[in-house]
Amino acid sequence: MLASWECTRRGLAVLPVNPCDPYHRPADFPKIWLVPSPLGIGQGSTVALGILLAVIFLAATVFVVPAGASLASGLFYAVAVCSPAVMLGIERGNPDLVLFPLVLGAVLVTTRSLARQIVTALLLVSVTVLKLYPVLAVGFLVRRATRAALLVAAVVVAGFLVYVAATYHYIHEILVDIPQSNVLTYGVRRASKWFSSLAVRTIGGPASYRAWDIAILIVGLVFGWLLSRRLRPRLRTPPTEAAARRDLDLFWAGACIYVGSYAVFLSHDYRLIFLLLTVPQIVRWTRARHTLAFATVPALLATLYLDEWTRMPVLRPLLDWWTRVTSVGPDSLSLTFAMIAQFALFAAFVAWLLATMPASLPMRGRR
Repeated sequence: MLASWECTRRGLAVLPVNPCDPYHRPADFPKIWLVPSPLGIGQGSTVALGILLAVIFLAATVFVVPAGASLASGLFYAVAVCSPAVMLGIERGNPDLVLFPLVLGAVLVTTRSLARQIVTALLLVSVTVLKLYPVLAVGFLVRRATRAALLVAAVVVAGFLVYVAATYHYIHEILVDIPQSNVLTYGVRRASKWFSSLAVRTIGGPASYRAWDIAILIVGLVFGWLLSRRLRPRLRTPPTEAAARRDLDLFWAGACIYVGSYAVFLSHDYRLIFLLLTVPQIVRWTRARHTLAFATVPALLATLYLDEWTRMPVLRPLLDWWTRVTSVGPDSLSLTFAMIAQFALFAAFVAWLLATMPASLPMRGRR
């Protein structure tokens, strides 16, 4: 990002390549990130800015933990925060770290107060303009199904659509010029590439990534729907306690970002920081002894850990063996445990979202 600011000050384009970047990587963020370029900040400030982003992010993570959380809950959350995927974002000083406290704040300030509803809308519009994908977090407002919440959601989505329309050509250029990699990423496309290579090797096709995208997503959605049918009777009643509503809102914001980004994008793993929002509610479901919760926990931890920590002690021989066994195609693609965990987490989150969604969307009175 800082290299892009240097080029912008010099009147140089940062797409399709960024000549000021040491590796000539294109700028993979919306144009609004170039606005601060006149401030004169350059690559010499990388370390200082990275530390600042890390401090802001880590300070925000504290507010995810509910008051009175048990030691076991705190340890589980600490394991998630210290995961390689989260540390990747901190090590890279990624701008997504700024979005986390904004999304968290949008959820925490939401009440029936008009002023707080305006703040929620402003925060969500801000993060949507900065990186587009946080618009998925509006799902927590839909879950509330109140007149005010749905109005705020409509305003945010409308703002998102206007912004996309106004900057469509630049967004399209980003999508065309940014190469997609299987390294340190998550998304359905990783699995699609592997299944496509396997199909070509064994039966001669089909090789279309998009066809495999759709097929894999349908399988995940069907599994999620079937699981939600068993969960729905026990989760039909919305929580009444403020703390329980808070945790469920956080879960919906984080789960919607993960489910949507898994289905639509091939995202770098540092975007998994939003899984931290789901931890308090998963802990609640684990305490309630929901069977799916005990499967969601390892899927979440494997997603956060196994993509980066491929040399994990004890498990390394198994991981290496599995990589060799599942390797297919000229590019030696493997169906890694991380990819399996990502899909399992997608299906599990779909199940939880369907099981806790409002019975109907007609607007109820304010809480």
